[in-house]
Amino acid sequence: MNKAEEAYKKALALKADDATANFQLGALYFNRAVASNKELNS
Repeated sequence: MNKAEEAYKKALALKADDATANFQLGALYFNRAVASNKELNS
């Protein structure tokens, strides 16, 4: 996951308005939050 985050951030540094990279980075953060929430609920 950390490598994916770094890659998306690099892509956004090159082109900040890249919709795909923005969406994928947001999805990555969302999925991390879901995993944390499931862990806290169990």
